[in-house]
Amino acid sequence: IVPNEVDGNYLYGFSLDDGIEKGIFKAFEYAFTKFTSLISQMAVIIGYLFTGKLSLSSLSGPIGIYNIVGESAQAGFINLVYLTAFISLNVGFMNLLPLPALDGGRLLFLIIEKIKGSKVDPKYENIVHTLGFLLLMALMIVVTFNDIMRLF
Repeated sequence: IVPNEVDGNYLYGFSLDDGIEKGIFKAFEYAFTKFTSLISQMAVIIGYLFTGKLSLSSLSGPIGIYNIVGESAQAGFINLVYLTAFISLNVGFMNLLPLPALDGGRLLFLIIEKIKGSKVDPKYENIVHTLGFLLLMALMIVVTFNDIMRLF
């Protein structure tokens, strides 16, 4: 709600500012805003996957990503650069999740060791990471299978 400068009445609605702001500080501000927005969206999607609001069939594996990259390349170079940055950010985010066989799983074990005050038995840690790896490979197979089915 914005007061009208002419007669003081209030106007309802919204407007888009199409002005382009230039400068190094504006670039960093935009990059930080975009980064936090994408990370929060990724967190929401992971939450939806765990709660069942989003199914595995909506994920894309290597084949789906290949198709998306092809479409993005046709849309222009800037779109391709944006998609490359998005994929890179997504891989980094996923790697830091506290899942066994990923770096986040290793960080989780380090936090447990710090709280516990002693090392976790390497045998137990290896079993957990092996099971996590097997589950990740099973997920990759399911997602790739879904990508292949979408082609037909």
